[in-house]
Amino acid sequence: MLPHTDADTFEIYLQWLYTGEIVVVDQDDATMSHSAAFSDRAAFVNKRYRPLIKLAVLRDKIDDKALRNAVVDAAIQVKSSTKMVPGANDLTYACEALLTNSTLRRLLVDLWTQTTATATEPSRHHFSAGFLCDMVLSMQRRWAAGRPKDITFVEMCVSRAC
Repeated sequence: MLPHTDADTFEIYLQWLYTGEIVVVDQDDATMSHSAAFSDRAAFVNKRYRPLIKLAVLRDKIDDKALRNAVVDAAIQVKSSTKMVPGANDLTYACEALLTNSTLRRLLVDLWTQTTATATEPSRHHFSAGFLCDMVLSMQRRWAAGRPKDITFVEMCVSRAC
């Protein structure tokens, strides 16, 4: 096993090598009611995104392009199947653990920015400076593509990061 790689992450990696599938949760834990308590939903989402982030960290260590693509595809599948985005803790972890040019890091920030950024108050979350910078860049990309602006939110986030 590689140093600084936990056993669960390495197990998911080995399973992917042999089967071509990334499985991060048990079948018994495959569904969650949208009416469930926020803490239950947060744990549900964390069980899906955190292992993918850890797998992406491993991918950065071993430089496996096929694994990078599989992890990104798995993250898209999580978003599609749960209709939920990673929480602040997962985003902070991703921004601290993944390389700045990581495809998964950019995807997770973009998912959060597209679905949550304009509907939440920044003071309700504790974001890392890395996430806030990535979020501003994501919003700039959205603005350049002609999507709606939310300058107040960005200003609040930038002031918190500085």
